[in-house]
Amino acid sequence: MDVLKHLRQKNFPAAHPLPTRDGAYFFPVNAPEGVRYIALFTLAPGPEISYEVDPDQVATSYGQTVAEMHNALDDFYSPHPRFQLDLDYFTKQPLQYIEPFLRDRPEDWLYVKNFAIKLRQCLLDLPANQLELGFCHGDLQGYHANVSPDGTLTFYDFDCGGFGFRAYDLAVFLWCCRLEDAVSVRWNPFINAYPENRVISELDIQAIPLFVCARYLWHLGVHAQNSPDWGIDFLNKEYFKDHLGRLRKAEEDYLTY
Repeated sequence: MDVLKHLRQKNFPAAHPLPTRDGAYFFPVNAPEGVRYIALFTLAPGPEISYEVDPDQVATSYGQTVAEMHNALDDFYSPHPRFQLDLDYFTKQPLQYIEPFLRDRPEDWLYVKNFAIKLRQCLLDLPANQLELGFCHGDLQGYHANVSPDGTLTFYDFDCGGFGFRAYDLAVFLWCCRLEDAVSVRWNPFINAYPENRVISELDIQAIPLFVCARYLWHLGVHAQNSPDWGIDFLNKEYFKDHLGRLRKAEEDYLTY
């Protein structure tokens, strides 16, 4: 809530929470499963962003606006604790959730552990402590924004956000481009547009492919972590065959010394 209120104060287009008559931005309700919390947000006008027409221009607009978002978040502060998008978050935390699903596949489990170790070392070798840090949206895959009639992108879905590596925020876009076989038409317009509104260092550019690998590992972890709520039926052999295949392709593309 603090992030969204901050962006509103900065006049950045993001859906923001509306206060109750008492000035609260969320309130509890009694649900069958226990207490849940409700918030009301402003409308993000227009349909969700699409790349069906002029994908390069859409990616350019997205890159420009993401840079503006990072500019607006540079001085963000909240007294409330939040998870950190740090090296442990990407290379250690996912493993504790993935491991129970691979106990009967020791070779695959060993591969995932070694992938995480290799990724962590590559990030440390950059070195990671010289990368830009700041609050990140955490899920900027090219969507999570509606397009108003005047072309304004209004962002939402900040629930993966936290303080961490800004290169990761950019890497998520490349990760989704790979999933949708759209790297050639979206990635360069996006990453070339970002510096139009915000300076990015060469080291952060170099880090982006490594954080694509981090995103693949995180994606496995978040599915396993949320299985008590989302179910486990989809976490089957075909799922792991597909996702471990993506890990191996990312390693081949980005984790070679």
